[in-house]
Amino acid sequence: MRKTFVIIMRPGIHTRPLYYQMLMKLCLVGDLLRSLLVAEILDLLVQLHHSHEDDDDNVEDKRDNAGQEKPEIDDRNGVDTAWQKMLADGNGAWIQLEEVPQGKDLYLSGVNVTPLTGEGAGQTFLLDKIEGDCITIGMCFGMSDLNAALSKVKPGDEIILDNSDYIAIQSYYRHQVPEDLSFHAWDQFRDENGKPALPQRKSVLGYFFTGTGTVQDGNIQGKTIVVQSLMDESTCPWCADWYRKKVAETKGGEQDFRVYYMDRCMHGDVTFMENNMVTNYLGAYRQSLLDLAAWVEKGIEPLPSSVYEYRDGQIIPAATAKERRGLQPVAVLTANGSVCTRVKAGEKVSFTAHAQVPVGAGEITAMDFGFEDNRDLPGGIDADYPVKGSVTRFSEDGVSAGSSTVTYTFDEPGVYYAAVRVKANRNGDDKDLFTQVKNIARAKVIVE
Repeated sequence: MRKTFVIIMRPGIHTRPLYYQMLMKLCLVGDLLRSLLVAEILDLLVQLHHSHEDDDDNVEDKRDNAGQEKPEIDDRNGVDTAWQKMLADGNGAWIQLEEVPQGKDLYLSGVNVTPLTGEGAGQTFLLDKIEGDCITIGMCFGMSDLNAALSKVKPGDEIILDNSDYIAIQSYYRHQVPEDLSFHAWDQFRDENGKPALPQRKSVLGYFFTGTGTVQDGNIQGKTIVVQSLMDESTCPWCADWYRKKVAETKGGEQDFRVYYMDRCMHGDVTFMENNMVTNYLGAYRQSLLDLAAWVEKGIEPLPSSVYEYRDGQIIPAATAKERRGLQPVAVLTANGSVCTRVKAGEKVSFTAHAQVPVGAGEITAMDFGFEDNRDLPGGIDADYPVKGSVTRFSEDGVSAGSSTVTYTFDEPGVYYAAVRVKANRNGDDKDLFTQVKNIARAKVIVE
């Protein structure tokens, strides 16, 4: 989508929810009422906003002994917070337009809002949503003062709504094939001579996404553990394998390097990445930090790297926990003895979970079952797995294992994907909340 629109109302810039709610209600009333009231009420609310700011804050506290304004100090300087300085939340700021895009199937992902005329020309904001004839501004990147930028946008200015860059970037990787042949994920876009088979762009953007503008060479300066998700939607799983090879090439081996692949995990290192399709890798991440500290401080070798096969840009982990190694338990869920079964509505279904833990990675601590096929994120965390199975532990094929069986009845016809979430802990301690390493297995039930 790429289209130009004319602003008929300057942006509403408010941090107080009450103001925003009142203005959005006005945006949804009839044109006549809106045209009579919005301008006057907007100016009134802006004045009230500034007056309340003065009431809420002690003006004297904002000045130094010389009467000068004290600069506000942003203390977000740590590795976990410094990047937040580049973000600016629109906080519901809105712009009213003469017309807005129409249609039931509008693709509004990645829409940039850019004024073409007026004092604000050339600045770019990110669209959040469209309500009535108003667009709201979402999370913007690289703006130190979003309010000041929005205040430059005035009635009569033209803006363009454009997500062509966002759409184009979906397939951009095909047109920026790196010259370095070690990036085997691009082999599918190379000919038999290793040359790009498709037209190429001048700039290879991938180099700039690394954060340094250079290609990493694997020349690690200390002991390193990489935890890589197999369902990572942002950093493809093959990247860890590529870096592993770079380390081996540069350092002459992997004696100071480990990589652990995590099945059923995505990119975010947050607890809410949890439903009956995915789980989070936080337990493995924290255990890796403990193992890294023991490695550096006490010389205790961590567990071996995950065993896998690289094939056509995909990472295929070994089938069993004994073969796969690493940190994560490997689980299987069956329904009436199969990964897919057919039953009648009202018929009891027997679900059996079976899991193994890699050598040295601990023991099974929990097997939690869910049957409602919740795919939303954030998920209900424990609510997605309401049935807590009773775990039987045992040794099998030289590794620690566990199993649990529960029953469930589906009352309505349909296709269901039941799931079990398996947890393991290095010491077999289910009370050690921060180092529970998780995995998921699913089974399909067709209810007739």
